Amino acid sequence: GHRPQQRNFWSRLFDFSFEEFITPTIIKVLFIVVMIVIGLSVLGMIVTGFTGYGAMGIFWLVGALIWGFVALLFARVWLELVVIFFRIRDNTEEIANRKP
Repeated sequence: GHRPQQRNFWSRLFDFSFEEFITPTIIKVLFIVVMIVIGLSVLGMIVTGFTGYGAMGIFWLVGALIWGFVALLFARVWLELVVIFFRIRDNTEEIANRKP
């Protein structure tokens, strides 16, 4: 068969048959939210380091920046893997629908 016409976000969100996915459309928003959360946590670690530990704040600063970079890297790789799974699904469906 052919692919059903794409519906709006809300109808796809409440599609209990899971024939259409919302993840590919919201993945960019998810990455922005993850970046904001990581950025706020890095900022919180830096503030905590300087207010609570004085001179040790420099170590907190460096550690927070390293942690933020690694967390952002892992988040990006994870989200890219999610996108890859959807692309594999789309490509597999396209191959299956080809007529000999």
